[in-house]
Amino acid sequence: MIINKKLLKAKLIKIFFLFSYYLGIKILIKVFLKSYVDSGSNLKLILYLSPERSKYEIRYLRKKKFALINLPKLITNEIVIFCIKKNTKLDISKNSKKDPKKINFFSKIFEDLNLRLIISPAYHYTYDNLFGNFFSSKKVKYLIFHREGYNFSKNHLESLKKIIKKKQHNADKILVHNKIYKDLFKSSLHIYKNIIGIQGPLRMLQLVKFHEKNNTKKLMKILFLSFTPAYAGGNPLKLGNLGQYGSLNVGNIKFLCKNKFLSKSDRYYDYEQFYFAHKIFFECVLDNPKFNFEIRLKFNNEYNKKIIINLCEEICGYFPSNLKLDENNLWKSINESYFVCGYGSTGMLEAAILNKPAIQIVKKSFINSIIQKNNLRISNHLGCFKLAKSKKEFSLIFKKLVLSKKKPKEFLLLIKKAKLAFNNYIFNFNNNKKFEDFIVDLIK
Repeated sequence: MIINKKLLKAKLIKIFFLFSYYLGIKILIKVFLKSYVDSGSNLKLILYLSPERSKYEIRYLRKKKFALINLPKLITNEIVIFCIKKNTKLDISKNSKKDPKKINFFSKIFEDLNLRLIISPAYHYTYDNLFGNFFSSKKVKYLIFHREGYNFSKNHLESLKKIIKKKQHNADKILVHNKIYKDLFKSSLHIYKNIIGIQGPLRMLQLVKFHEKNNTKKLMKILFLSFTPAYAGGNPLKLGNLGQYGSLNVGNIKFLCKNKFLSKSDRYYDYEQFYFAHKIFFECVLDNPKFNFEIRLKFNNEYNKKIIINLCEEICGYFPSNLKLDENNLWKSINESYFVCGYGSTGMLEAAILNKPAIQIVKKSFINSIIQKNNLRISNHLGCFKLAKSKKEFSLIFKKLVLSKKKPKEFLLLIKKAKLAFNNYIFNFNNNKKFEDFIVDLIK
């Protein structure tokens, strides 16, 4: 019998919480939680929820000598479940009725540990924001650093607006990555509109420094930034249990080109755009065996690798020897490339900062159809990229940039436009307010 280690660990944590609670022994949980504390230059603890989603932000805080309590998501989720009154069937998204006694039990433990700030990495993460709502107070501040801000499809923004209005999290501060999201949050949170600020992704702070140090790399490959059917479909924050790849799995790849994914739940995905862009790239790999190509997955786990490898084998008949899965530093890979291609990735604008051409492979209907244009992630800055709407157009770009080893003037102009878009939608390097200042203001 196969034992689910994660489930077993969750049950043991639950038993430990119940044992400590009913015997009134807070010290046991306090000692347990204290083992996760990373002390800084002060004793005011910060808890960053879902730490796997915010590794760079956590490294930044650690570097700035803030004190952190590094609780795995499994533990914080179990705390939330523990503090909710149970029904026969527990559904966190529908049942969040508090158990005041249990919340008070944990609140006193967090007070003893001197917890002063809780940070959630996204407005729509149910468990994380329940945690923030349960344990924030006058003394313990609650910050939502909504880290998902590079999707401007009409469907995504409307979906986010509905979630904001529905949830109404009572945060002390909400940070978003760009002005579009700031305006969206302000229009949806009338009471709290004055607590919303802009802070770009912290990892971008190092991008210019990287470029200055690595400006003369030899060109070695063509890089494709893979995406998922959910990205292609505008990703409206209502994907449910299907996840980013929807109904697509390793066993039904051969049906993808036949567009047989038409169930009700699949309306949030665009398998056709997903297939279209990957097919054009894979065929270019086949047509140019003397050149090296790399594909970088949006979600780089073993199952998703199998999906992409199976897709490549379905299109090409085999996995070409001149194609590799890229797992290196993104900027290093961009810097070594003739050009970057794909769809809807922030990496396309990051390529502009590194002075690399970026090609969005987009099917015509995405641009010509009003219905499908509502799913277009980059709808407000399409003019910053060279668009390849067919294999012929992509082959022509390949010929100009790789075979002819030139960078035509049109690409120099597009790179300038993309740098301005990067400043508006990804990170403003002239932003005087630092993440560190936001944190200090909240825990002072």
